[in-house]
Amino acid sequence: MRTDDVRALYDRTMRERARPDGPGVRVERDGPLVRQVGGPDDWNGVVWSSPGLDAEGADAAIAAQIGHCAALGLPEFEWKLYAHDGPADLGDRLRAAGFVPEPP
Repeated sequence: MRTDDVRALYDRTMRERARPDGPGVRVERDGPLVRQVGGPDDWNGVVWSSPGLDAEGADAAIAAQIGHCAALGLPEFEWKLYAHDGPADLGDRLRAAGFVPEPP
């Protein structure tokens, strides 16, 4: 199996079709994104951004996720970002919106 095939399989099964990781947690699709939301003590965040998330819509999508989590009263959430996620400058856009990357 080629690296691209493995990556696509991982994205499809673990990210795009993510399952809730606990009771009271739900997985939601919001346009080109898949997020998991629960309570303040649960892991909350974006697990997948589809290839449909482009440069024109990325900043609005980031702002929408920040607003959604704030409206739910979630003190923090994470955006899972992988090197192959797009647009190519998504990491820079997330940092500009206040996200702090974890050390590699």
